[in-house]
Order: sequence, then C-alpha cells, then structure tokens
Amino acid sequence: RYLRMASERLIVIPYERNAYKKGGAVNIKQISYFVSAAQLGSMSAAAREKGISTQAMSKALSDLRKELPAPLFERIPQGIKLTAFGKQFLEKAKPVCESFSQLENISSSNPNDQQLA
Repeated sequence: RYLRMASERLIVIPYERNAYKKGGAVNIKQISYFVSAAQLGSMSAAAREKGISTQAMSKALSDLRKELPAPLFERIPQGIKLTAFGKQFLEKAKPVCESFSQLENISSSNPNDQQLA
C-alpha cells in the first residue's frame, strides 16, 4: 500500500495529502537507529547499543517519522512493534546500513590494502 517496487526503485506513496514533512531529508544515522530499534524491539536497548541516550534515540526516530508517509512502529508495553510499513521499510533499510558500513570501512582503511568490488 505505502510502497511499490518499480524496477528496484523504492516509491513512497503518501496516504494523506500533507501527511508528512516535505523537503526534509532522511539521514543514515536515523536509518541506522531505526534498524537497531526494529531488530532489538526496544528504543532503550537500541540507544544502549548505539551509545546514545534514550531521548536522543526517540528524537531521531521521531524526526525520521516526520519524513515518512506512515508510522514505522507502534509503542507497546514490551517495547515497539513494527507496522506493515515499518516491516517494508526495514527490509530496504538493512542493506543500506550494511552498504554504508562497508563504505566507512573502506574510507578508514589504507587505499593500497583493499580494492573496491
């Protein structure tokens, strides 16, 4: 409903006019925090893993939510539960984080030690 695949491109379709902030940007830190929270099922556990405060995690995920057309998760007593949109977003976000991590590793290594694949 919210996402459609078209030639391996992600298309976000708003469910309501002006439902989300236009013109903003999603950053890799927000995506990384979301992936951690989704995998751990808890914002506080993800904050501990990332070495930040729970408030900073909550703010980053709130800012991410403002950039998207639908909620990524619901808060439940045990932590968080992904919505259908959140599950779809997670499947696209995980490889982005993995690729970014590889880029960070390449950029911090000696250029003579590795070649780009």
